[in-house]
Amino acid sequence: MTSIIRIRGHVVPSSDEPASCAACAVTRWLRIVGPVWTGFRGDVIRLLDPTKGDLDRHDCEQTLPGEWRRAEQLLLPLDVHGWARTGASLSGRSMTSIIPSRRAAAADGPVAEAVGAIARQPSRFDALTLQETYTELGSTDAAVDDALTRLALILNDAQALDTDLQQAAIPRKQQLAADSEH
Repeated sequence: MTSIIRIRGHVVPSSDEPASCAACAVTRWLRIVGPVWTGFRGDVIRLLDPTKGDLDRHDCEQTLPGEWRRAEQLLLPLDVHGWARTGASLSGRSMTSIIPSRRAAAADGPVAEAVGAIARQPSRFDALTLQETYTELGSTDAAVDDALTRLALILNDAQALDTDLQQAAIPRKQQLAADSEH
C-alpha cells in the first residue's frame, strides 16, 4: 500500500509499480531538494546515482526527512553532476524544452521510459579525497592560467599584426586617392 502524497491539497497519483509511481517520484525529488538547498553535494551525487536506486520498493512508503522543508524553492536547476543554482529558477529555456516534448510524448500514449540501473562510466574523479580534489582543482587552475597566458600572447600578436596592416594600408589609400584625382 502506497502512502497518500498531496501537493497543495491535490493527491498525487500512485501506482502498484514503484518505478512508475508518481508519488514515489515526488518523494525521491524531495529527498534530493534538501541536500541541494543546504549544499551537501556529496549527498546529492549519491542520491542521483542511477545504479544505487531500488526501483522494486515504493519510495513513497519510506519516511521522508524534513530537510526539504527548509528549501525556499523546490524546482532547482540541477545537473547530473549534482551542481545546482540555488536562488535561480529553472530557466524558461529548460521548461520550454522539457514540457512540450513530454506533452507530445504523452499524447501518443503511455511514455515508455528506460527503468532500472544504468551503468555509468567510471570517472577518475569518483574516489578522490577532499585533499586530492583540491590538488586536482589546483592543477586545473594552473592549466587555465597557462591557457590564458597563451591566449594573451596570441591576442597581442594579432593586435600587432592589425597595426602593421593598417599602417601598410595608409600609403596605398593615399596613392589610390591621388590616382583618382587625376
